[in-house]
Amino acid sequence: EATIKRAKFTNGFSGINRIITYTFEGSSTMIASATTPEQILFSKARDNTVIDPSYSNNVQQWSVFNNWIDTTVSGDTGYSFAGFSCVSNPCAQMQLPLRFYLDSAILEATSMRSADNQVIFKIRQHPELGVSFQLGMKKGIEDVKWLSNLQQEDFLLTTLQIYFGDAADISFKVRAKLHLLKLPTENTELPTMKLNLGQIKLQSWGINNWGRTKVSYRVQDVGSLNVQLKTPKIYFIQQQRQCILDSTYKKIPVTLKSV
Repeated sequence: EATIKRAKFTNGFSGINRIITYTFEGSSTMIASATTPEQILFSKARDNTVIDPSYSNNVQQWSVFNNWIDTTVSGDTGYSFAGFSCVSNPCAQMQLPLRFYLDSAILEATSMRSADNQVIFKIRQHPELGVSFQLGMKKGIEDVKWLSNLQQEDFLLTTLQIYFGDAADISFKVRAKLHLLKLPTENTELPTMKLNLGQIKLQSWGINNWGRTKVSYRVQDVGSLNVQLKTPKIYFIQQQRQCILDSTYKKIPVTLKSV
């Protein structure tokens, strides 16, 4: 079940100056579970670009699963700004940087890019396999906006522009692709994995002595939103029948039996 993180309100003073603070507390996990496809097959014959003469020499040598893996999300999937109010006139607009922190203990950035120009990360526990992914952001009833991942480590996802009194929630989605980085040497089956991708974290924002009331406002996230991908089953097949096109052979006689 998908839920939204909600902030705690505190009303304090520094001397005679009033400070209104909204704090998101606690770390939670958003789980993106693969729905389609249910399984992915990589084979030495099909995914060996070296033996395929239709590939030019400058093509990067790895196999790509070209379709996005569709997912459904559960757990805490975003932030709610419902109930954020101000006593100033006019109210300030909140500028909230949103960052992603890669789980480098699980994933290792490579220099390779997917067809969508997303970074391909090697899965440390299964170095023959890579993953690329995108995080999507949805505000209220608006369409999902997919955020590009062009950096290899931690990076700014976007900056949220939120007005006080804006009741729309911000929620996240995940889509991913798997990549074969090394040809299989034996038949292997990988069961469904729970792959930790990293953390989404809202950066602190504040403004001092705003408006005629001179009230200060703070928004902070003292927890994090962990992002986890639940993959389909993966099969590595070492041997399959394969055909190799060789253009050097010409006019090969073929004897046909009469019927």
